[in-house]
Amino acid sequence: SMAADDDEISNENEFVCVTREISKESSGYDSGSDAECACGDIEGICGLDDPLDPEEKNETPNPPWLAMHECEQTSSRSISPTAEYQQTCCTLLDSYYWQRPIPNDSLYHPFYSQFQAEILNNPYYRFTAVNFNNLRRKCQWIRSQFLGQKIRSLCCGAQGSHKWTAGETISEIELFAVKMYTDYESCQFELKKCYRAPINANELEYLAYEQRLCYFGQWRRLLDRTILKYGKPLRDRVFYHGIDKIMKLNMHPTHQCAGPISATPDLSVARGFATKKGFILKMCSRYPRLDTDYYFDASTISSFPDEKEYLIGFAYTRILKVKLGQTDITVDQLRENQLLPTLTCFIISSLLRNHLYSYDSSLELLFKALLIRDDAYHHDEELDRLFKHIRDRECRQIELQKLLEISKLIPDVIVEEFQRFRTQQRVLKLDTISDGMKCVFCNQNGQICLDRVLRFVPNIQELHLTEEYHIDDSFVSAFVVFVEANQMKLHTLKVMKFSFQGKSEQFRWRHVISDSNQCSLTDMGWCMSEKHKMNSYIFKLINHQKKNMMRHNINAVSVNYNQLDAL
Repeated sequence: SMAADDDEISNENEFVCVTREISKESSGYDSGSDAECACGDIEGICGLDDPLDPEEKNETPNPPWLAMHECEQTSSRSISPTAEYQQTCCTLLDSYYWQRPIPNDSLYHPFYSQFQAEILNNPYYRFTAVNFNNLRRKCQWIRSQFLGQKIRSLCCGAQGSHKWTAGETISEIELFAVKMYTDYESCQFELKKCYRAPINANELEYLAYEQRLCYFGQWRRLLDRTILKYGKPLRDRVFYHGIDKIMKLNMHPTHQCAGPISATPDLSVARGFATKKGFILKMCSRYPRLDTDYYFDASTISSFPDEKEYLIGFAYTRILKVKLGQTDITVDQLRENQLLPTLTCFIISSLLRNHLYSYDSSLELLFKALLIRDDAYHHDEELDRLFKHIRDRECRQIELQKLLEISKLIPDVIVEEFQRFRTQQRVLKLDTISDGMKCVFCNQNGQICLDRVLRFVPNIQELHLTEEYHIDDSFVSAFVVFVEANQMKLHTLKVMKFSFQGKSEQFRWRHVISDSNQCSLTDMGWCMSEKHKMNSYIFKLINHQKKNMMRHNINAVSVNYNQLDAL
């Protein structure tokens, strides 16, 4: 079967075994060609030494203690609390940028005209002739077995100038591109940098990034097309992504994540990747009915099948929960190695800024430790409410004592930033909320309580509720009473559903609201509307008069600032 497979490949003009070294190709590129057409002639290499010997960069960063000392010296001078927090946060947390689509990707032509030349002469990673031949033999064996024959395209499709039909079997060059990603971590690491464009970069840095795009032009496009061609719609599938360091999450505004992203359906596998120093994201598709999100199950062909690896080609991500890699954290551990400032900065800069409120027990405890530094939460009734989900009285008392002890250890600059963020926040978006966090936003029945929301975000103007929430007449009755009793800035309440079975017309919340409540809303200046679309349902309560007044106030403030600048 191997001989027959080799003959088939030779006829397809994909691989031709030779004994010469690959020479560096010119940078010519045919815009009508593709990684498989222009680079489809992949030649085997036999008995050659490593074609590359790139210089390794040994960059030794400054130790965190030195940076922390510099931050403390700076904070001792007269600087604002916000600037002091930003310095502390930059010292403790690196940035983790969401992988984003490459703008104007078609303008970056590959540096090499052949896929084989690109991967063997790439200056960003080391891929030897021995690695190439070993991986090629594995791909040939997989294709000769039923394992490879069952990998077929589900439906017809196209990407750029390339089209395919349903039922096509994965080719050797496509399988090679996938296995090179799953089996060689150093190559994977360099490839993923193509999907993280430099932020606030100068001209030289951006030119270096564009050069990287050209050096990965063949492999990057071939891998993207392979995942799309042989992948499946993500829909309601839940997956985990482990990150091995506590970092600041810089997510895309639309939550889209592009390029190959490694994920797994097994939480224990993700925890192994995260280690005790990192964290885990439990995610799914934000818009499962659109079928824009897709993945390829690489577990059957990977050299590490226990990882159960998914390659996410594109997804509008919805984060369901955030977990720390370390399950139980003691007070003594929080006192060591700046762990407590790191985690509290992570809560503010990563979780709150991205409207994430579903945590594991450790993050819930740290969040509440920040919360009780506010006088509005530091009394017996609120402290009892914060641990209402713990039924055992002894366990509840132990957690309370631990909470009070941790709260005293948090630096004042972080507490001030937490309170400032809540005060300045205008829009609150709630999706999934973990059980231990429901006491912050919900009543005893687990329903959204506007009094609790206003306590947490005192200057809220818009409240967005997603997926798990519904509107009925009792909710509107409570809303009317709340609006009459509070002089607040809230002018918009929006409830959205994107993940549901059947048609959106099944949600008719406007019709279940009584006439008396509708009249009360109208008298107070609130308008009610709902939109039924094929893949979404949106319910709104808007006070246009108050909304326009808020905009007028913002414009007046901006005018005053302009006048001050002129003076």
